[in-house]
Amino acid sequence: MDINELEMNVNCYAQAVYHEVNTRTLEEKVGVINVIRNRLHSGRWGRSVCAVVYSNNQFAVQDETHHPVNERAYLETKLLVIDTIVHRKHANPVANSLYFHDDSIPPKKEWFGKKKKTHIGRMVFLLMKPLAWLVEEFDSTGKLVWSGLMTSEPTRTVMVKRP
Repeated sequence: MDINELEMNVNCYAQAVYHEVNTRTLEEKVGVINVIRNRLHSGRWGRSVCAVVYSNNQFAVQDETHHPVNERAYLETKLLVIDTIVHRKHANPVANSLYFHDDSIPPKKEWFGKKKKTHIGRMVFLLMKPLAWLVEEFDSTGKLVWSGLMTSEPTRTVMVKRP
């Protein structure tokens, strides 16, 4: 990944997190970052961070009624994205969640056909049964040396290497 792609990815993550959960806790923000990452890895919303964030009004970045941006809060959000995605300083608190909503929405027995969920602060993250698990291997310097998807089926385990 080159520097321009990294900057664009960080900006898209930060815009979504800022507009969705700016006034929320660190863990809620990290949860939203991981929902975006989970959606990226699923391939259902696009093949880039920005495609995921701008897919079919999925995130509040396309809402034109935003208040003026608090520059300090936005820059802190960008740093959180870098710490979470690049430096891996924050664990993923939402597992394989692909959706979330504020808890002000009345609870439902099922949401998108799924029953399991985790609650962090005021955010409800909806857990989805994974079709595949991302497997990453790093060398002693922290450099990614291998990345692939692992699927488990009753009769076999398949490792698929991504280009």
